[in-house]
Amino acid sequence: MAPPSDVEETGRFVWLGPERSDLELLIVAPHPDDEVIGPGGRARLCAERGVGAIVVTDGARGASGRGEPGLPERREQETIAGLRIVRAAFAWFLRLTSAAVQRAPGGAAADAIARARARFRPRTILTPSPYESHPTHLAATRATLAALRRPGPAVELLGYPVWDPVPGRQGVTELDVGAVLDDKLAAIRCHESQLEARPFDRVARAQMERDGTLAGFTGTGPTRFVERCVDLAELARLGGPSLRDWLRRRFEADADLRLGQGRCD
Repeated sequence: MAPPSDVEETGRFVWLGPERSDLELLIVAPHPDDEVIGPGGRARLCAERGVGAIVVTDGARGASGRGEPGLPERREQETIAGLRIVRAAFAWFLRLTSAAVQRAPGGAAADAIARARARFRPRTILTPSPYESHPTHLAATRATLAALRRPGPAVELLGYPVWDPVPGRQGVTELDVGAVLDDKLAAIRCHESQLEARPFDRVARAQMERDGTLAGFTGTGPTRFVERCVDLAELARLGGPSLRDWLRRRFEADADLRLGQGRCD
């Protein structure tokens, strides 16, 4: 199947199932594998209503940090295999370098996300949470914010964790993904080139189990395996707060909740 004419000019677009004109969920992944390590369970649960993934960088360095000839191409094939397991409709590989996205998050990556928003009109866009410490993850978040601050269809924006947990409760949702756990882990295991260096499947499972256990204590459980997301709608609005101000306010609100309003001990 040919890619849509309005997106094919950047990178590589691959239909993985029947062509769709709309989506329930569009995932912005900084690297090939983040699309399933982070929100793979949500993707599988939403698959019948349409899921697509934009993979921003080529992943040329890989988990080992060394890189090797042919690794970007291998990682694309691993991504396609994993997204087929969670039954996504398409993968769009922008093939940008991490350095390029970090240097200009409002450039080519933001342009592509804006085009996908206009073309597929997703109800929800998922981007890495602002709590992620990886610079390329944060650059992908900035690219998404730059895209959504342009005119376009209304969309819900959620931030998903890959490695750094989403703290606090305000604006945080917890999704029980226990019913699709096996599919998510199988999708992660498609990324064999990365699992050679680090046990991403075991780490992702442990994170979901931890969050499921904590959900039981906070009253939203009991569940065993949970994916958490944080509402980023305020950041996506034209004229909304800067990322720095948004984080500062959330940390202060969390401190007030824990210590009592206004306390500084």
